[in-house]
Amino acid sequence: MMHRIHTVIIVLSLCLFAAPLSAETITHNFQSKSSTMAFSSGNTIGTILPDTTYTCSGTSAAFTPFGSPSRVCIGLPNKDNAVVLSPAIENLDSLRISYLPAADKTIDVYTSEDNSSWTKRTVTGTTCGLRYVKLPAVGNFYVKIVNPKTSNTFYITEIKYITNPSSGCNCFVVVSE
Repeated sequence: MMHRIHTVIIVLSLCLFAAPLSAETITHNFQSKSSTMAFSSGNTIGTILPDTTYTCSGTSAAFTPFGSPSRVCIGLPNKDNAVVLSPAIENLDSLRISYLPAADKTIDVYTSEDNSSWTKRTVTGTTCGLRYVKLPAVGNFYVKIVNPKTSNTFYITEIKYITNPSSGCNCFVVVSE
C-alpha cells in the first residue's frame, strides 16, 4: 500500500511539473528581427520571413525607429492606431508587450479566432514599459494591439507570445504490480 501511495505522489508530481515545462516562448524583438523582415512601402506592414505578418492601421501607425539608441519598433502614436498579427499563434496562453517610452501607457489587446470577431482582453502590469495579457483559455489566436487614447503614444519594441500546447499532462502510465 505504501509503495502505491509513493507511486501516485511521484506521478502527480511529474504531471504538475511537466505542464509548465511544455510552455514555449516565441519572441519577436523587432530590432533583432529587422534584418530578416520585409517591409511594405510606408512601413505599415512588416513580415517576419517566411510568413508572420504585422499589419498597422490608423494615422501614422508604422514600423519606425525610436529611442536612444534608435531601434526598430511598431509605432502607435495616435488614438485608434492598431497592429494585427497574422497568422494566428497556435496554443497561445499569454503575451508580454515591451514598449517605449517606459512610462505608464494604456494598451488595449484583442484576440480573435477568425481575424474578424475580436474579444477585448484584460491587460495588466504595473511596470512602466511592460504589459501582460493572460488569456482565459489556451487557443489559436490572432492578436490586435490598439492605442485607445489621445496623448498615449507608445512604440512596441518586443512581443513575447507564451504558448502552452493543450496536449495535456506529459505523464507516464503507471501499472501497479
